[in-house]
Amino acid sequence: MLRKGGGSYIHDFLSNDTYKPRRKAGRTNGLTCTYVGVFSVLAFLTWYARSAKKLHVVPMPRVPAGSLTKKEFFEQYGDQAVIIEGGLRQHPAIGLGLEGLRDLCGDATVETYVFDPKSDEWGGHVDQKLLKFDEYIDEYVLNETNLEKRYFPGGLVGMPIVCPVLEILTPVLSYFTVGYRVVSHEPEFGSDGKSHQLVSHQPELFVGPGGTKTEIHMDRYPGTFWMAVYFGKKTFRTISYEDSIKYMPYYNNDGNARWEKETYSVTTGQKEKRPLAIWNPDLETFPELAKVTIWEGTVNAGDWLYLPPATLHGVYNPEPFWALTSMDIYPPLFDKFIDVCVDTNFMGKCSDIILDIGQNKCNPKSLSREDLKKCLRDSPYVQSIQKQYDDEQQDQLDKFLHEMADYDSFESWCDAICARTKKDKNGCQACDNALKVKSSRISLH
Repeated sequence: MLRKGGGSYIHDFLSNDTYKPRRKAGRTNGLTCTYVGVFSVLAFLTWYARSAKKLHVVPMPRVPAGSLTKKEFFEQYGDQAVIIEGGLRQHPAIGLGLEGLRDLCGDATVETYVFDPKSDEWGGHVDQKLLKFDEYIDEYVLNETNLEKRYFPGGLVGMPIVCPVLEILTPVLSYFTVGYRVVSHEPEFGSDGKSHQLVSHQPELFVGPGGTKTEIHMDRYPGTFWMAVYFGKKTFRTISYEDSIKYMPYYNNDGNARWEKETYSVTTGQKEKRPLAIWNPDLETFPELAKVTIWEGTVNAGDWLYLPPATLHGVYNPEPFWALTSMDIYPPLFDKFIDVCVDTNFMGKCSDIILDIGQNKCNPKSLSREDLKKCLRDSPYVQSIQKQYDDEQQDQLDKFLHEMADYDSFESWCDAICARTKKDKNGCQACDNALKVKSSRISLH
């Protein structure tokens, strides 16, 4: 705003007699003019502050499917948000659509939410409502006249419980078939005498109508994140951990609520709390948003997205969609995950995850960074996963969850999930229905 000669528009605004209060009309009028002048200055400065800053948004890299081996992928993109185009084309779920998803998963009960821009809840999601899945799809996703943008954003109840039959339609991407599974890696021992790695809470199923969104947040499980989009599209805005820890170190605690600041409102003259937003950013309250790089990309049906550990991310859904996502820790990102946890004083579920993968022998808060890494690497579980990754063939294909858990069939895996999750509201009925659907509609080759 500087002009030739060293002056500025702000200087002119403050020094111009037009804006100085006149005392001829007496003290009251003088004070009134003073207040008007002050608020005019504040309004101008607010406008100037907003116009002087803007987000630095750059497009995410996009990589064609099949162009990189697993190890090449992690070497080139392990620290980068990236979209793999066409990486799901071989999956049976492509083309299933929302009606097909409804028919497969209709008996499940799911938690749905709406977005509130003023909420300090995770992602801005409020007003939880339990709905039958088929009712949710028909009334809130396919029904274009329903203006209530209700969103099913996964949760701790994963696809193996909500809709286990999807297991044989949505194999795990080859890049992510070997990793340290988040939350309870304790194996199940089946009737076959084998040790099986069962995880019932991942992948998570995300479904919603167009116009829904999740505001920027840090996951409580700050491991590696991938999302496979099978229908519709999802637009992401992300901030790397390196940028966020430097300019936005908000998440160095155990909570995962949406970050907010207390600010003074020129309009009301009162203090108010404003939450962090990435889709309608308030750069006056959060000027640090102008200092970081925002990586933006749209994941179309058939594509998948990868985010490194502890990446801040917000999501806008321009049209109806469904997708699957998972968060685990993969051998190439093992050190980074531990560094994130140590640097942030073990935010979120860091301590629980570390205790879990170290088989409760590595106390994260009593060991130095390097001693913690050594203790974990000495764990039989960590060593077995690392060896599996090192020995793996580069042309490995995507795998079904039951294969990853070393079950011979979908049926035996589904029975084991049922036995583990009998207390869940969806219970074993989902597996029973899945077996009926599989036998009547789906043939595996």
